[in-house]
Amino acid sequence: PQQGGYPPQGYQGGPPPPPPQQQQQQGGGPQNDLQAKLAKLEMARDAGLFSPEEYEAKKKELQQAFLSSL
Repeated sequence: PQQGGYPPQGYQGGPPPPPPQQQQQQGGGPQNDLQAKLAKLEMARDAGLFSPEEYEAKKKELQQAFLSSL
């Protein structure tokens, strides 16, 4: 038995179940992927990793790639 301080409920060894994927709620697919990438881009911009110009350029790139993948 583990001494983790809490009894894992319904845990029979082995990997824990994967977290439910959000794709199903939003129709899934590439659109969701695009949203995720744009969100990461925004986080990077907010962290000061990109200038606003770089952010816009990268955003356009992502959207172009998304459109050409449809």
